[in-house]
This record gives sequence, structure tokens and C-alpha cells, in this order.
Amino acid sequence: MIPAILIYLLKANIALSLFYLAYRLGLRRLTFYTLNRLFLMCGIVFSAIYPFIAVDDFINRHETLTGTVMVYIPDFSQWQAEAPSFNAWMLLVYAFWIGVGIMGIRLLVQLRSLWKLHRQSSTGKVSGTTVQILKEAINPFSFFNHIYINPSLHQPEELKAILFHETVHIKQWHTLDVMIGEINNVFYWFNPGAWLMKTAIRENLEFITDRYLISQGVDKVAYQYNLIKVSGIPSATAIANNFNLSHLKNRILMMNSKRSSRYHLVRYLVLGSLAGGLVLLLNYSKASGIIPTNLIPEPIKESITLLKPAADSTKPAPVVTVVRRDTSITNKGKQIPESKKPVYVVDGKVMSEAQFNKTISPNDIKSIDVLKGEKAGKLVEKYGKKAENG
Repeated sequence: MIPAILIYLLKANIALSLFYLAYRLGLRRLTFYTLNRLFLMCGIVFSAIYPFIAVDDFINRHETLTGTVMVYIPDFSQWQAEAPSFNAWMLLVYAFWIGVGIMGIRLLVQLRSLWKLHRQSSTGKVSGTTVQILKEAINPFSFFNHIYINPSLHQPEELKAILFHETVHIKQWHTLDVMIGEINNVFYWFNPGAWLMKTAIRENLEFITDRYLISQGVDKVAYQYNLIKVSGIPSATAIANNFNLSHLKNRILMMNSKRSSRYHLVRYLVLGSLAGGLVLLLNYSKASGIIPTNLIPEPIKESITLLKPAADSTKPAPVVTVVRRDTSITNKGKQIPESKKPVYVVDGKVMSEAQFNKTISPNDIKSIDVLKGEKAGKLVEKYGKKAENG
């Protein structure tokens, strides 16, 4: 039996990959960078929580049954779980947690390296902005509300654009997005979509910052020249907002592109709904929410051919569920006359079949006992002669 955690990971990673593909193929080249930021964050959050969303009740409640055809669906969720034992599935579970441990340690090492740089830096002001001054030859970067820079590596005219750039990262909380991408990558380390999603998040944050600076009057050509000039300086750590991120060609291309038409906003609705709808279908099981055969009165069972396991099967037979449009008791397709119908007793109270169907909801039934033959005959004194019918 597949462990629940593997089923969860399969669903979550399919969802994550679909959201990334929707972004990559339909949204990445649009200049609605803030909406792209929201789409990517929602994709990560939705992928993490949707496997816990039960859609069966909602769909079954609104499903219209037509005709009088019976539908037989094995409910495999009712199979009895075997005693836990080491097998290939458990090996995958152990491999998953080992990978999570390695990636978690990697993230902690990066944070420790950043903390070490922070302790070695000194607080000062550059062009009127409070920064952490570094002595190492490191690319300027920001992390939450701190800017780290080595002023000696840059010309005075470059510093203004650099500090403006990092200030935007701080004010718009871009580090939070980066950390969400990193944590997402820790748990989905085996999924290429998680790595690509993390890269897409960082790239889009740079698009946001670049566009904001240009809209505030920063000279586009000089700013692009500064990006190229600092491209050779090594970065401090991958988890920080570095001034010169990779994919420099894409950043310059997007800075020079025209703003997308508002008509393209419909893409977010279409692609978001499509990705969300497809992954929610993974949570829908047709076998759920239907009364199992062990709760169906005996006369109905006589008209049903049950699925049976092979004679040499060592596993218990699956529970077979049934959906019927006509809820009245039948016998081999024919209506049972009133004189032959069994007695309905609900919590000790006798009622007719019509009363039962009208007042009792299947969701209210805790259990059903069907008594026939000799067992029913013993109850004639209590419930009347009709009890002979069961």
C-alpha cells in the first residue's frame, strides 16, 4: 500500500509543475510583474494545501443522476492496510526525508554564512542610506531590512542606483518571496519544477525592481551599464537579493519591452482556473460518499452482482458501492407489493417505506440491520404480522 506522504507529494508536485508551466508559457513575458509575483506565491501555497481539500462531497452534492442505471464502483480506500513493513515504498519515503535533511542543512549553512558576513560588517551610511559595509569583494545585496555593500568597489555615480535598487527590495519584502521559494525547494528537492519555480520567483522580483527604478526616473541606459559592470563580482549567497542576478539578458530585454495590453489580464483568470481545476480533480474519487453494499437491504442485494476476488486472493474483497435513482425496495427489477414489504424500524419507531424515504437522510444513518426468516419471525409480537416479511 502506497504511504500517504507519497500520495501527497505526488499531488503537490503535479500542481507545482502545472503552475510553473502556466507561468512559463503564458505569463512570463507579460509586464504585469506584481501579478506574476502573486501568481507564483499562490501556486506554491495552493500546491501545498490542496491535497487536503476534499472535493468529493461538493461534487456529489451537485451531481444529477439520470436514468435507472446502477453504477458499481470499487472503493479501494476501504481495503485494509497491511502491517507496516519495509518495502520499495518505504525506501522512497526514507530517500525523501534524507533529501529534505540534506537540503535543510544546505539552507542553514547559507544562513550561517550570511550571519557571519553580518557580524563582520560595520554599520555606516553611504549616500545618506544606512548600510552594512563589507570589506570583502562581494556583489551588493539585501536581506530583509539590511543592505550589504563594499563602497570601494563602485564609482560614486553607481552607488545611487545600487542603493535605490536594494531599497526597493527591502520596502517590498522581496526577501520573503525568496525564502518561501527556498523552503519550497527544500521539501520538493526532487522536482525540477520546484527549482525552476525558485528561479522564476527571483527573476520576477528583479523585473519588478528594474521597472520601478525606471519609472522613478533612473536613466535606463546607465542602469543597464551598471548591471553589466558588476556582473563579474561574486555573489555573497544565493538566498539574498543580489544587485546583479543572473539572466542579465532577460532583465535588459524586459526593461526595453513595451507594457503588456490590459487584454492579457484574462490570461491570469484562464490559466489560474485551468491549473487549479486540473489539480482539484486529482482529489476527486467517484467511489466516495456512496452507500456501501453492507448497508443495502437484502432484497436489493438479490438484484446486484457483486464483484468477487479471485479464489486464490489473499487480500479481502474491495467494498462495492452502488448508486440507484429509484430508492424504493425492489426484487429483481419488480416492485414489491405493500403486503410483502418489510417493516422499517428507526430507533424503535415503526414507519412506512414512504415515511422512511421522506424523513431519513442517508447521512443520518449510523447502521442498518436486516433481519429475515426466523430472526424476523421472532419480532412479530413486537412489530406486527408484517414483520414476517423482514
